[in-house]
Amino acid sequence: MKIDIPKNTWISEINLDFFKEGFWGSAFGLTVGFTGNACPGLDFVAEVIEPLSKLSLPKRKIVRFKGFYHPTDPMMSTVVKAFRDWGFMVQAIIGGDAAYEWTDKLDWVVLKIEKPFAPFSANEIWYCPPVQDPLPEPRLPPKETLLYIAKGYSMAATVKFITSSDKNWNLL
Repeated sequence: MKIDIPKNTWISEINLDFFKEGFWGSAFGLTVGFTGNACPGLDFVAEVIEPLSKLSLPKRKIVRFKGFYHPTDPMMSTVVKAFRDWGFMVQAIIGGDAAYEWTDKLDWVVLKIEKPFAPFSANEIWYCPPVQDPLPEPRLPPKETLLYIAKGYSMAATVKFITSSDKNWNLL
């Protein structure tokens, strides 16, 4: 269910729905999509984010951030803290090579990578390499992590990747 929000350049969308991928797939929660621009200000946070705390949600309240994040947006730490104070488990899907200063404040981090390298530890890694055969196995941090490889590769390439790896991979 799409949540109506004021037109802005910070948040592209907010949805209340079942998550479709990863460990939390099929859990019900909020998804907040960010555009990569900085927050317009604290008043905007109060106007848009605070009403979300009053939505009807199951006992386990989850909010998942996705999209693009401004590298130095100071409001992201404020938003993470606010959701945690309201009793939410705060997750973020982070793409690429960047960890943000607020990443360590999250309850659950999903790192989505295309290159065969995971630059930092996360709770889940979603590996989405370009189509090639064989699919290269990524170098991973030593921390135990839930590993997923994207769908869309040939069955032979996927099976070869999963069976030749010394890690336990799941299909995303």
